[in-house]
Amino acid sequence: MLSEKQVATVRWIARFSALAVTGGFFFLFAGKIFEPHAAAPASPLEWFAIACLVMSILGMLVAWQWELPGALISLCSLGAFVSFVHMRVHLSVYLMAIPGVLFLADWILRATAHLRAAR
Repeated sequence: MLSEKQVATVRWIARFSALAVTGGFFFLFAGKIFEPHAAAPASPLEWFAIACLVMSILGMLVAWQWELPGALISLCSLGAFVSFVHMRVHLSVYLMAIPGVLFLADWILRATAHLRAAR
């Protein structure tokens, strides 16, 4: 199995990828807000999509402390975004899922290590 150092490496890769995705999201979001000709979201679907993306980002930040709940929040809200907005083929959706998958992997690796240590 993986050593404790390798598990910690997975955790830090997940954290840095979450920071990269969060930074990119806020960079794009700020650009949209400060664009002189930007309009507010026009439909409830656009508001829902924004809420899903914000929840996904918040889930990534929660996962810094609590890996499983944060990963589930991030991945489920991203799944809701994909199912309602129909963006299955865009690379950005897959990139946004990477931190959630890594946090989930971190939780699984740490949980199995604790089970082995308890034996």
